[in-house]
Amino acid sequence: KIAETVCHHDVDMVEKMFVTFIKKYLSETSGLTTYLFAWNGSRFDAKIIIPILRRNGCYVAHIINNGANELLSAAIRNGDDSGTIILRDPCKLFPDTLDGAATTLKVEAAKGEIDHNEMEVKYVAGGNEWRRYVAVKCSIVTEYVRNDVHVLARVVDAIRELYNIS
Repeated sequence: KIAETVCHHDVDMVEKMFVTFIKKYLSETSGLTTYLFAWNGSRFDAKIIIPILRRNGCYVAHIINNGANELLSAAIRNGDDSGTIILRDPCKLFPDTLDGAATTLKVEAAKGEIDHNEMEVKYVAGGNEWRRYVAVKCSIVTEYVRNDVHVLARVVDAIRELYNIS
């Protein structure tokens, strides 16, 4: 499945789009298990995704955290007849940056950089400050996210090949 990259200042709208996409995907994949990888997602992505999905009626279970309280794995479902999405963080196998893992695994790709601290400050400030940030940085953020996903896909494929996982 291909998801759309969305960059918008209306966080509620983006959240609704995300939840709608996940629930639709789960309903269309009854009986199937899909793995969703987020590099270092245990630190950031999962801390946002899990509460949003729970708040919107999804069942999140089989949560496994390491000693640093970082998410290693979690299962997401939306009712008995839905598919399952397993969240995983491959950074726990290769504790390095995504670019560093790409280099180690001989994947020729660089995800680029973005100032995450600036983004977080603007997001927390909210209101007009967040809207202005998104308006100015939208194309940069969108390109960064898309590139990040492509590099992650190539790194995950390299990990699967390394461990002979089909």
